Amino acid sequence: MITILFLVILWIFIYIFDFKSLSFKKFKFSKGNILVLVIFCISAFSILTVTAKQDNEVLDDNKLKELKNQYFAYEDDNKLTNKVIVVGDSRMSLIEDNKDLMKPFNFIFVAKSGMMIDWLKDDALKEIKYILRNKDYHYNIVLNMGVNDLNNEDYNGDEIAKDYFKIYRDLAKEYPDVSVYLLSVNPIDDVLINQKWNNHRTTKKIKLFNNTIQKEMKKSHRNNMFYCDSYNSIHFETYDGLHYTDDTNKRIMNYIINDCVQY
Repeated sequence: MITILFLVILWIFIYIFDFKSLSFKKFKFSKGNILVLVIFCISAFSILTVTAKQDNEVLDDNKLKELKNQYFAYEDDNKLTNKVIVVGDSRMSLIEDNKDLMKPFNFIFVAKSGMMIDWLKDDALKEIKYILRNKDYHYNIVLNMGVNDLNNEDYNGDEIAKDYFKIYRDLAKEYPDVSVYLLSVNPIDDVLINQKWNNHRTTKKIKLFNNTIQKEMKKSHRNNMFYCDSYNSIHFETYDGLHYTDDTNKRIMNYIINDCVQY
Protein backbone atom coordinates (compact mmCIF):
# COMPACT_ATOMS: atom_id res chain seq x y z
CA MET A 1 0.00 0.00 0.00
CA ILE A 2 2.75 2.51 1.01
CA THR A 3 4.79 1.61 -2.09
CA ILE A 4 1.85 2.32 -4.39
CA LEU A 5 1.13 5.68 -2.75
CA PHE A 6 4.80 6.60 -3.10
CA LEU A 7 4.76 5.75 -6.82
CA VAL A 8 1.62 7.82 -7.42
CA ILE A 9 3.09 10.82 -5.60
CA LEU A 10 6.36 10.40 -7.53
CA TRP A 11 4.42 10.32 -10.80
CA ILE A 12 2.65 13.62 -9.94
CA PHE A 13 5.93 15.16 -8.79
CA ILE A 14 7.69 14.33 -12.06
CA TYR A 15 4.84 15.86 -14.05
CA ILE A 16 4.79 19.25 -12.28
CA PHE A 17 8.52 19.65 -11.54
CA ASP A 18 10.81 21.41 -14.06
CA PHE A 19 14.15 19.65 -13.85
CA LYS A 20 15.88 22.33 -15.97
CA SER A 21 15.09 25.20 -13.64
CA LEU A 22 14.85 22.93 -10.62
CA SER A 23 11.54 24.52 -9.70
CA PHE A 24 7.89 23.57 -9.80
CA LYS A 25 5.97 24.35 -12.92
CA LYS A 26 3.02 26.61 -12.61
CA PHE A 27 -0.01 24.41 -13.01
CA LYS A 28 -2.30 25.67 -15.75
CA PHE A 29 -5.88 24.60 -15.90
CA SER A 30 -5.81 23.63 -19.54
CA LYS A 31 -7.82 20.76 -20.96
CA GLY A 32 -4.66 18.66 -21.25
CA ASN A 33 -3.55 19.30 -17.67
CA ILE A 34 -7.00 18.69 -16.24
CA LEU A 35 -7.24 15.44 -18.24
CA VAL A 36 -3.88 14.31 -16.87
CA LEU A 37 -4.95 15.22 -13.33
CA VAL A 38 -8.19 13.27 -13.72
CA ILE A 39 -6.23 10.26 -15.02
CA PHE A 40 -3.91 10.56 -12.01
CA CYS A 41 -6.86 10.55 -9.60
CA ILE A 42 -8.68 7.68 -11.32
CA SER A 43 -5.50 5.61 -11.46
CA ALA A 44 -4.69 6.24 -7.81
CA PHE A 45 -8.25 5.42 -6.74
CA SER A 46 -8.31 2.23 -8.83
CA ILE A 47 -4.97 1.05 -7.48
CA LEU A 48 -5.96 1.75 -3.89
CA THR A 49 -9.34 0.03 -4.32
CA VAL A 50 -7.79 -3.11 -5.81
CA THR A 51 -5.09 -3.17 -3.14
CA ALA A 52 -7.64 -2.75 -0.35
CA LYS A 53 -9.69 -5.59 -1.79
CA GLN A 54 -6.61 -7.79 -1.95
CA ASP A 55 -5.76 -6.86 1.64
CA ASN A 56 -9.26 -7.82 2.74
CA GLU A 57 -8.99 -11.10 0.88
CA VAL A 58 -5.75 -11.84 2.67
CA LEU A 59 -7.32 -10.98 6.01
CA ASP A 60 -10.36 -13.09 5.23
CA ASP A 61 -8.13 -15.98 4.19
CA ASN A 62 -6.17 -15.67 7.41
CA LYS A 63 -9.41 -15.58 9.37
CA LEU A 64 -10.58 -18.73 7.66
CA LYS A 65 -7.30 -20.41 8.48
CA GLU A 66 -7.68 -19.32 12.09
CA LEU A 67 -11.16 -20.78 12.22
CA LYS A 68 -9.95 -23.94 10.54
CA ASN A 69 -7.38 -24.38 13.27
CA GLN A 70 -10.03 -23.66 15.89
CA TYR A 71 -12.46 -26.53 15.41
CA PHE A 72 -12.73 -26.25 11.63
CA ALA A 73 -15.69 -23.88 11.78
CA TYR A 74 -15.32 -22.64 8.23
CA GLU A 75 -17.32 -22.87 5.05
CA ASP A 76 -16.08 -25.53 2.70
CA ASP A 77 -18.04 -27.66 0.28
CA ASN A 78 -18.54 -30.49 2.76
CA LYS A 79 -20.03 -28.27 5.42
CA LEU A 80 -22.21 -26.45 2.92
CA THR A 81 -23.83 -29.72 1.87
CA ASN A 82 -23.80 -31.50 5.25
CA LYS A 83 -25.61 -30.90 8.52
CA VAL A 84 -24.59 -32.49 11.80
CA ILE A 85 -27.33 -33.02 14.40
CA VAL A 86 -25.84 -33.52 17.87
CA VAL A 87 -28.25 -35.20 20.30
CA GLY A 88 -27.52 -35.37 24.01
CA ASP A 89 -28.16 -34.40 27.60
CA SER A 90 -26.50 -31.73 29.75
CA ARG A 91 -23.03 -32.67 28.55
CA MET A 92 -23.98 -31.55 25.05
CA SER A 93 -26.29 -28.70 26.07
CA LEU A 94 -23.40 -27.14 28.02
CA ILE A 95 -21.29 -27.26 24.86
CA GLU A 96 -24.13 -25.68 22.88
CA ASP A 97 -24.64 -22.91 25.46
CA ASN A 98 -20.94 -22.05 25.79
CA LYS A 99 -20.56 -18.92 23.62
CA ASP A 100 -16.77 -19.01 23.96
CA LEU A 101 -16.56 -22.50 22.48
CA MET A 102 -16.39 -22.41 18.69
CA LYS A 103 -18.91 -24.70 17.02
CA PRO A 104 -19.04 -25.36 13.27
CA PHE A 105 -21.82 -23.41 11.60
CA ASN A 106 -23.36 -26.61 10.19
CA PHE A 107 -23.92 -28.16 13.65
CA ILE A 108 -27.46 -28.34 15.06
CA PHE A 109 -27.91 -29.28 18.72
CA VAL A 110 -30.87 -31.20 20.09
CA ALA A 111 -29.79 -31.36 23.72
CA LYS A 112 -31.33 -30.79 27.12
CA SER A 113 -30.06 -31.14 30.67
CA GLY A 114 -31.09 -34.19 32.70
CA MET A 115 -32.72 -36.02 29.80
CA MET A 116 -33.03 -39.80 29.48
CA ILE A 117 -34.43 -42.36 27.08
CA ASP A 118 -38.09 -41.26 27.37
CA TRP A 119 -37.16 -37.74 26.25
CA LEU A 120 -35.29 -39.21 23.28
CA LYS A 121 -38.33 -41.26 22.24
CA ASP A 122 -41.03 -38.68 22.94
CA ASP A 123 -39.40 -35.34 22.10
CA ALA A 124 -35.95 -35.49 20.57
CA LEU A 125 -36.88 -37.90 17.78
CA LYS A 126 -39.72 -35.60 16.71
CA GLU A 127 -37.33 -32.66 16.51
CA ILE A 128 -34.75 -34.72 14.61
CA LYS A 129 -37.34 -35.91 12.08
CA TYR A 130 -38.60 -32.37 11.61
CA ILE A 131 -35.05 -31.24 10.74
CA LEU A 132 -34.65 -34.16 8.33
CA ARG A 133 -37.63 -32.93 6.30
CA ASN A 134 -35.32 -30.45 4.57
CA LYS A 135 -33.81 -32.49 1.74
CA ASP A 136 -31.23 -29.88 0.74
CA TYR A 137 -28.51 -31.49 2.88
CA HIS A 138 -26.94 -34.78 3.77
CA TYR A 139 -27.45 -35.36 7.48
CA ASN A 140 -25.18 -36.82 10.12
CA ILE A 141 -26.65 -37.57 13.54
CA VAL A 142 -24.34 -37.85 16.56
CA LEU A 143 -26.12 -39.51 19.49
CA ASN A 144 -24.67 -39.16 22.99
CA MET A 145 -27.25 -40.36 25.52
CA GLY A 146 -27.29 -42.72 28.48
CA VAL A 147 -25.29 -41.27 31.35
CA ASN A 148 -28.42 -40.06 33.19
CA ASP A 149 -30.22 -43.40 32.75
CA LEU A 150 -27.28 -45.07 34.45
CA ASN A 151 -28.13 -43.13 37.60
CA ASN A 152 -31.01 -45.56 38.05
CA GLU A 153 -29.77 -48.08 40.61
CA ASP A 154 -31.80 -50.82 38.90
CA TYR A 155 -29.72 -50.58 35.72
CA ASN A 156 -26.34 -52.24 35.43
CA GLY A 157 -25.68 -50.82 31.96
CA ASP A 158 -26.45 -53.48 29.39
CA GLU A 159 -30.28 -53.47 29.47
CA ILE A 160 -30.63 -49.73 28.94
CA ALA A 161 -27.91 -49.85 26.27
CA LYS A 162 -29.98 -52.38 24.30
CA ASP A 163 -33.06 -50.17 24.64
CA TYR A 164 -31.11 -47.20 23.31
CA PHE A 165 -29.63 -49.20 20.50
CA LYS A 166 -33.06 -50.32 19.31
CA ILE A 167 -34.06 -46.66 18.95
CA TYR A 168 -30.81 -45.86 17.12
CA ARG A 169 -31.18 -48.86 14.80
CA ASP A 170 -34.80 -48.01 13.95
CA LEU A 171 -33.76 -44.43 13.17
CA ALA A 172 -30.99 -45.67 10.87
CA LYS A 173 -33.43 -48.02 9.12
CA GLU A 174 -36.02 -45.30 8.61
CA TYR A 175 -33.41 -42.93 7.15
CA PRO A 176 -30.92 -45.06 5.20
CA ASP A 177 -29.35 -41.97 3.60
CA VAL A 178 -28.53 -40.47 7.01
CA SER A 179 -25.24 -41.31 8.73
CA VAL A 180 -25.85 -42.23 12.37
CA TYR A 181 -22.91 -41.96 14.80
CA LEU A 182 -23.13 -43.44 18.28
CA LEU A 183 -20.80 -41.47 20.51
CA SER A 184 -19.66 -43.37 23.59
CA VAL A 185 -20.96 -42.43 27.01
CA ASN A 186 -17.91 -40.64 28.34
CA PRO A 187 -16.17 -41.03 31.73
CA ILE A 188 -17.14 -39.84 35.17
CA ASP A 189 -14.92 -39.19 38.17
CA ASP A 190 -16.18 -41.87 40.59
CA VAL A 191 -14.89 -40.12 43.71
CA LEU A 192 -15.93 -36.58 42.88
CA ILE A 193 -19.36 -37.45 41.51
CA ASN A 194 -20.34 -39.13 44.79
CA GLN A 195 -19.32 -36.01 46.68
CA LYS A 196 -21.39 -33.69 44.47
CA TRP A 197 -24.44 -35.73 43.46
CA ASN A 198 -26.96 -38.26 44.68
CA ASN A 199 -25.35 -40.79 42.42
CA HIS A 200 -25.66 -44.38 41.26
CA ARG A 201 -23.55 -44.02 38.12
CA THR A 202 -20.27 -45.95 38.07
CA THR A 203 -17.42 -46.38 35.64
CA LYS A 204 -18.29 -50.08 35.52
CA LYS A 205 -21.82 -49.30 34.34
CA ILE A 206 -20.56 -46.89 31.69
CA LYS A 207 -18.06 -49.40 30.30
CA LEU A 208 -20.74 -52.09 30.17
CA PHE A 209 -23.10 -49.68 28.39
CA ASN A 210 -20.47 -48.84 25.76
CA ASN A 211 -19.44 -52.46 25.27
CA THR A 212 -23.07 -53.51 24.80
CA ILE A 213 -23.65 -50.78 22.20
CA GLN A 214 -20.59 -51.98 20.27
CA LYS A 215 -21.74 -55.62 20.39
CA GLU A 216 -25.19 -54.65 19.14
CA MET A 217 -23.55 -52.64 16.37
CA LYS A 218 -21.66 -55.69 15.14
CA LYS A 219 -24.84 -57.76 15.10
CA SER A 220 -26.90 -55.17 13.26
CA HIS A 221 -24.71 -54.88 10.13
CA ARG A 222 -26.13 -51.42 9.38
CA ASN A 223 -23.92 -49.67 6.83
CA ASN A 224 -25.09 -46.20 7.90
CA MET A 225 -24.31 -46.66 11.61
CA PHE A 226 -20.90 -45.97 13.16
CA TYR A 227 -19.46 -46.12 16.65
CA CYS A 228 -17.25 -43.27 17.91
CA ASP A 229 -15.09 -44.25 20.88
CA SER A 230 -14.24 -40.90 22.42
CA TYR A 231 -14.13 -42.62 25.83
CA ASN A 232 -10.77 -44.21 25.00
CA SER A 233 -9.53 -41.51 22.63
CA ILE A 234 -9.23 -38.26 24.56
CA HIS A 235 -8.37 -36.99 28.03
CA PHE A 236 -11.32 -36.01 30.24
CA GLU A 237 -11.45 -33.61 33.17
CA THR A 238 -14.61 -32.87 35.17
CA TYR A 239 -15.38 -30.10 37.64
CA ASP A 240 -18.15 -31.98 39.47
CA GLY A 241 -17.52 -35.61 38.59
CA LEU A 242 -20.09 -35.57 35.77
CA HIS A 243 -19.72 -32.43 33.63
CA TYR A 244 -16.57 -31.42 31.81
CA THR A 245 -14.22 -28.47 31.87
CA ASP A 246 -14.08 -26.09 28.92
CA ASP A 247 -10.82 -27.65 27.70
CA THR A 248 -12.39 -31.10 27.76
CA ASN A 249 -15.44 -29.85 25.88
CA LYS A 250 -13.09 -28.45 23.24
CA ARG A 251 -11.47 -31.86 22.94
CA ILE A 252 -14.89 -33.49 22.60
CA MET A 253 -15.85 -31.09 19.80
CA ASN A 254 -12.55 -31.66 18.05
CA TYR A 255 -13.05 -35.41 18.31
CA ILE A 256 -16.55 -35.24 16.83
CA ILE A 257 -15.38 -33.00 13.99
CA ASN A 258 -12.10 -34.70 13.14
CA ASP A 259 -12.43 -38.32 14.25
CA CYS A 260 -16.11 -39.17 14.40
CA VAL A 261 -18.19 -37.60 11.63
CA GLN A 262 -16.90 -38.50 8.18
CA TYR A 263 -18.29 -36.46 5.29
